Order: sequence, then C-alpha cells, then structure tokens
Amino acid sequence: MRKMILAPFVIIILLLVAPEVALGCVCFGTPEKPTPEQARAMLVKDFNEASAVFSGEVVALDNLKVRFKVDKLWKGDFGDEAIMSTGTKDNGDGTYTSSSCDYQFKSGEKYLVYAYGASPEEMQARACTRTRPLNYAEQEMKDLDEVWPQVKKNQESEDTGKGERRPPAAKSDAGRELPVRP
Repeated sequence: MRKMILAPFVIIILLLVAPEVALGCVCFGTPEKPTPEQARAMLVKDFNEASAVFSGEVVALDNLKVRFKVDKLWKGDFGDEAIMSTGTKDNGDGTYTSSSCDYQFKSGEKYLVYAYGASPEEMQARACTRTRPLNYAEQEMKDLDEVWPQVKKNQESEDTGKGERRPPAAKSDAGRELPVRP
C-alpha cells in the first residue's frame, strides 16, 4: 500500500527536478475528424506555409544534414537531390543540441516532406507537420497531385519575385484559376 502512495510523489518530484527531460514535443491538431472542406483548407494552408514539398528517399544522413533523392516535387527549387538540416546544432565544442520536435528521418526510408526555412541550408522538417513516411501519405500525395501539378526540373514555374519558384496555378478551360475543391 505504501508503494502505491509513494509512486505518484516520486513521479511528481522527478518531473519538477528534470523538466527538460520530461517535456517532449507537443503537437496541437484538430480534435475532431475534419470535414473534406476543412481537410482541403488545411492542406492548402500547410502547402502555402512550407518552403518545399516533395517526396523522396533518404540516401545519406548524419547528425547535421539529411540528403534525399527527390522522386516528386510539388514546391521548391530542387534538382534530383535535396539536402536539408536535421535541426541538430553543432555547439562547437564536440557536443550537439537537438529537439524532440526535429523530424527523425531514417536512412533508406521514403518520405513525403514539408520543409520549412529561408534557404536550403536552413530548411528542415519538424515533427508536428505533414511530413511522414511515404507509406502513410498515399492519399495526401493524390490530393497534392490534384491541386498542384508536380514541378519538373525543366518545367516552367511561376517566379514569386522573392527568389522562390512555385508551380503555376491550376486553370480551368476558360483560363480562370480553379477554386480549391473540397
């Protein structure tokens, strides 16, 4: 009986003494299943906020960088490869600092990646984003294909004027931009 009473106190003390160990990445999502319209609106919002959206295989990985062989590119300015930060920082004294919110890629695995950052050197994926293993991203990739055509290396893309390129907007037969379908 004493052990049952002491256990909650020990847990509370551990949480107070070592909060940096106890706290992990906390992701906030929608509490309920979104309607198709809400899901499409969230996809559009997340796509627009990302610096790059692509699928690819991790071909090299170390503490600081991850290199992908790009299969499909919906947004961004990559060739056949994308090199991004893992989010881990070199402290300069032989130690590294990382966050539980940094996405943990595995070498040889394929992913759908939503990358964020001002430049390719700063670009990284976070745990609380749409980045996920490719085998869990089939429907999302179909949705991306419907809304945004894949950007090919030699395909004409619209210049945003900020040094970024994005796919041309989908157009109707009449030449008007298509609304995002639910």
